[in-house]
Amino acid sequence: SQKDDTTWTKANKLAAAWLPRVRVLHPWPVERFTARHPRQEPGA
Repeated sequence: SQKDDTTWTKANKLAAAWLPRVRVLHPWPVERFTARHPRQEPGA
């Protein structure tokens, strides 16, 4: 097999340069639940 000289430092630099940052793109489960199941009914 062939081995290269890639280290974690080099890999992390490449990842930081080319991969997008991790972020939450959806609402949290509690927020989804409260949006769909309000405590008071709208017509009550």
